[in-house]
Order: sequence, then C-alpha cells, then structure tokens
Amino acid sequence: IGANGLSLPVNRPRVAVNNGNQDGQGNIGQTTSGVNYEPSRLQPRPQDTAARYSELPLSGTTQQAKITREQNFKQAGELYRSYSKKDRADLVQSFGESLATTDTESKHLMLSFLYKADPEYGTGVTRVARGDLSRVKQLASSLQD
Repeated sequence: IGANGLSLPVNRPRVAVNNGNQDGQGNIGQTTSGVNYEPSRLQPRPQDTAARYSELPLSGTTQQAKITREQNFKQAGELYRSYSKKDRADLVQSFGESLATTDTESKHLMLSFLYKADPEYGTGVTRVARGDLSRVKQLASSLQD
C-alpha cells in the first residue's frame, strides 16, 4: 500500500497523522500540503530530540553519524558533467521551465545550488528560469561544499 496506507478509510487512525508522507501508490487524494519532504524552508519539521543514533554492538560497533564532509555540490556537478551535451541541454531546459513558476526566494536559492555545483549548469538554468544571475552568484558564494 505504501506511505499512504494510513489515509485509506479502513486504516485511518482516529487521531491526526503528521508524518509528512504523501503521493505514492496508495494516494487517494488526501494531500494536505505541497511539502512532502524534510527539511523544508516552508514548513519546517523539527528533528525529534528523543531520537538517538544507534550504536548496537555486533563484532564491533555500528555507527550512524552525519558524514563530516558530504560534498553535495561537487557530486552534483560531477553528475551534471557526466551527461552528454544533449542531456545537459534537456536538463537545463526542463529544470529552468519548472523553476520559472516558483517563488523568487526559492527559485534563487535552488539556482545558487546549481551554480555552486557547476557554473555552466547554474547559468543555463538561471537563464531559462528568468532568474537574476548576479543574485545567484552572490548566494552561491556563501555556500560551502
């Protein structure tokens, strides 16, 4: 049934569910917001402070910990550059068209991420999305990989 099994009338709890899940195979049209992921700038969902990382002993210790240096922008840039010229052009066009209708703050934040990953990528999507390239560059300069 998937993430939306609890929205089916037969499975629905008697109290409100606030797990952020929506869409998927079992969606029966009970979407309550456009945000279905975490973290979200629009609808922040605080981390549960009672949740702890596991250190279950096996023949050593498992570790669940934040990666010290994720290099998200580097990896995204490498992926973009691995695409063929046509695939890059298609991605820039479709991504830019999608971002063109987004609110200005979210659009420029996303464009700065793309620019940080690869200047060609960010510049191309900014052009299609009708963004402000100087603002994108300024936002990207404050990002760390």
